[in-house]
Amino acid sequence: MLPQYTRMCGPLEGGSALGFLVYPAMADHEAFQLRRTGPGDLELTFFGGEEVRPAHLFTLHYAMPATGTGMWSEDLTFKSPACPWSEREIVAVRDGLLRTDSLWVPPGAVALRGATDFRTPAGWDTVFTGVLNQPQAPALFALTARVETDWYACDSEFRYVLQVGEALAGSGRAPVGQAFVVPRVDVELRSAHAAEADTFRRAQAEFAGVKSRHRSTNALGLEFDTVYREASRAAREAARQRP
Repeated sequence: MLPQYTRMCGPLEGGSALGFLVYPAMADHEAFQLRRTGPGDLELTFFGGEEVRPAHLFTLHYAMPATGTGMWSEDLTFKSPACPWSEREIVAVRDGLLRTDSLWVPPGAVALRGATDFRTPAGWDTVFTGVLNQPQAPALFALTARVETDWYACDSEFRYVLQVGEALAGSGRAPVGQAFVVPRVDVELRSAHAAEADTFRRAQAEFAGVKSRHRSTNALGLEFDTVYREASRAAREAARQRP
């Protein structure tokens, strides 16, 4: 029911649409899978070749330190006869997908590169995170990073943490993460005055009354209303018309 609820809930839809979806530097028909097969074992499998029938082209195996620090090794454990690349070119394909210098930090972490990088105006940062509001299995943990991209030219990176037995799959048609820009401003926290609290509660009560009068039910039996979405659009339109 979540996709239905997302479409009916203005704040949730606004969260899902925040910023930009970032895709990997791959062709649409190419795909990959990262699987943590043991405490210190990781496999990268890459699929591609013909667009009509993508094939298993190669697999790289990583022996990682279980503690997250120390030496690690990489081995090409499978290469298909259909694979058009040399071992050096396979490494280049890997580097276009993975940030190996961020591998296994923390233990189990894999850092996926995005095909799009960001530079922001002075005073604006870029937040990199997993795709928002996407709970379908496997729902992997994604680290969230905020980078001062007005001066730091960083590569887009989306870091997921795999537990033993978990796999992360993707393709050129699916985003590897989400990025949005936020202003770098100081925020002052203080207690609300009594009058401010009363105004806040009255606004809540008024809005709840409007919502209850405009409630509908969809085909799945989910109650919804469009009051928030309509009020948001009206506020944006009024802001655009101000001199």
